[in-house]
Amino acid sequence: MHPQGIPTILATLQDKDVVPGPNSNYINVLMANSRIRSFSSITYGTLENYKVGWSAYVSFCCNILQCSPTFTDRFKEWRDSDREREGAEYQVVVITGFAEHIMLGGKQSGHVVCKYMTAVRFMLIHCGVNIDFMQNPLVRGTRVAMEKVARKREVDEGKGDKRWPATTAFVTELSMELASWQSYEGHALTVGAQMAFCFLLRCSEYLITSKNQPREEEDDEDPVHTIRANDVWLEFEETLDPAKGKQMVLVRPMDAHKHKLQDLIAVDFQIPSSKTDQAGLGIPFYSPRLKVGKKVAFDVVETIYNWSVLARPAGLNPFLSWDNGTKWPSYRKFNATIKKVAARMGLDASKATTHVLRIGGATAMSAAGLPDHLIMVWGRWKSLAFLLYTRLSKASSACAMEAIMDPAGFTNDDVFRNIFVTRDGVKHKKGKKTSNA
Repeated sequence: MHPQGIPTILATLQDKDVVPGPNSNYINVLMANSRIRSFSSITYGTLENYKVGWSAYVSFCCNILQCSPTFTDRFKEWRDSDREREGAEYQVVVITGFAEHIMLGGKQSGHVVCKYMTAVRFMLIHCGVNIDFMQNPLVRGTRVAMEKVARKREVDEGKGDKRWPATTAFVTELSMELASWQSYEGHALTVGAQMAFCFLLRCSEYLITSKNQPREEEDDEDPVHTIRANDVWLEFEETLDPAKGKQMVLVRPMDAHKHKLQDLIAVDFQIPSSKTDQAGLGIPFYSPRLKVGKKVAFDVVETIYNWSVLARPAGLNPFLSWDNGTKWPSYRKFNATIKKVAARMGLDASKATTHVLRIGGATAMSAAGLPDHLIMVWGRWKSLAFLLYTRLSKASSACAMEAIMDPAGFTNDDVFRNIFVTRDGVKHKKGKKTSNA
């Protein structure tokens, strides 16, 4: 079912036979509408992936077990056994059996199996099935085990996630390469590279990526989260009235050419939605202008201004688009250029994707000693998953060694204060004395 079906269902409310109240027609419309709205809450790409997982599950139930996918009947071996009387839960047996079947019979990786199980969970909800069994320790344990098997296999085969984090030096080199194109596309991708690094953006949040362009990132879905021209404000400090002195002026990108670069002080923008903001409430960002110097590699605010003056994006068109929103940069060319620059700098080009920019920004924040909760908010992570991306820097390693080697950092007295120890035949705990029994 596709979200485009919503208008058709809603139109039935105009039917003379559908009158709000306690009648079957109205109740059926309400149920159909709520189900379709739920489908429309996820991106098209995710829904397509769910369909693949659900099809595999239905095939397993119908062709292997020969039972109902929604548990309305039982497969023969279950009916002929005493498992239910022994405390086994039917739904748990089916879903864990499905996972094993996909892993062994389908020869899929543990990561794929877990995605299929998520798809089954979503679809069962829409079939009106109680999914409390998904919290069963056996089901949860199966998912964890599948992930561990997949990771171990990747490590054994040398295929683990070896994407490296971009550095300011890499982003600077990449920006120079893109700017050398002397085209709208090159300028747009320069902005994208710097924004992705500074604001930990996912590719879909700053680039339009069509279906025929392959991606190498797992956390990008559809181009529905892309920053639009109206999502960006440029801040200037100008003297509008000599009597009042300098005042802050907010300007849309399409009007940036009317204002001077020397008066630019900051940029505000919001991501209209993201994978962690499906409701589309918007995620705001603010960045003051930091002029290039010993500790500032590039001026991302100036780069955004220069693009606004050049392309003058407007309205709901993607911010990184031109010719009234009819043209935008190529994801493929961007990815290829990242690999090219990586190879030139002696880095592993095979692991170079747009995602190294996001990883690099998170790593730079971590290396600077910024707290985890700030990195989570800045990168829109709901958990500490970003720790899988960050890498140790020379500076952070030095800080760690200084802390570990500092004799005053953690002393014997600290041990005595927190745990039981024996001194002079007397037991101590947090300053309290107890005699030996």
